[in-house]
Order: sequence, then C-alpha cells, then structure tokens
Amino acid sequence: MCATSSILAKWTPVETAPPKADPLHNHSDKASMAKLLTVEDETAIRELLAFICETDGHEVVKAANLAEARVALRSGGLDLILLDVMLPDGSGFDFLREVRADGDNASVPVVMITARGDEADRVEGLDAGADDYVVKPFMPRELTARIRAVLRRASARPR
Repeated sequence: MCATSSILAKWTPVETAPPKADPLHNHSDKASMAKLLTVEDETAIRELLAFICETDGHEVVKAANLAEARVALRSGGLDLILLDVMLPDGSGFDFLREVRADGDNASVPVVMITARGDEADRVEGLDAGADDYVVKPFMPRELTARIRAVLRRASARPR
C-alpha cells in the first residue's frame, strides 16, 4: 500500500472535526490563524494536509514542488512550512537548509512530513533545522497538535 492510500485509509472526517469550544484554546479566532505553506508533490496528500490545516483555522498556501515553494517563500508572511523530503525537483532537506540560510525566512518554523522515517533521515532533518519531523502515514489529530505546538514555541521566541 502506498503512503497516500495508507493515510487516506486511516483518515475519517471525525478526526479532523474542529475542536470543541474551549475558552483557553480557541483555534478558530483570527489571532490563532496562521499562514502555512505545504510543500508536497502527491496531490492527494497535499489536499489532505490543506484540508486538515484549514479545518484547524489556518490559511494554506500549496506548493507541488520546490520551485513553487520558493515563490511562496519570497512572497513572505509565512508562519510555518510543512515540507516533504522527496520532491520531483530536489530534496526537502536541501530546501530546509536554504530556508535556514535566508535572512528573511530563517526563523519560519518547518515541520518535515515524509515517508522517510529511518533514524538517519529524522536526524538529518532535525540537524538541518526542522522544528519537528512527522513520518507518513500520520494521524490528522496528532499532526494538528504538533503544528499548534510548533506555532506556540515560535510565537514565544524573541524575533
């Protein structure tokens, strides 16, 4: 079973239902809305990531390859990047290093989302500057929790 099929087989709309009203964690207000870039070449996974993030109250910019990701990065205003490793026009690890070397975007949090789950790959991603590393197939509720955690940590950092 390919990564896309296995993710879609485990996914149900109930898992991505908006959080119940919680005055301490209102994810749908404008203050908690973040602008996310998803860089994923597989259309089904890219659309699933967008749906999950939009359901959690975020604005999503989608890129199918690194060329599109670079355009989105230059446009600015990104709060977080969800980045695949294996892309048709290069390595997500190399793009992550580009982001970290870019003065304007070096502090944008990056969550790697990839089928490459070996220890060496996870270590390479984290050492390259990833703020988190999620292996496909992923569970939507865990992914949204990880995104919120990374955004909380990023907002606590001095700029």
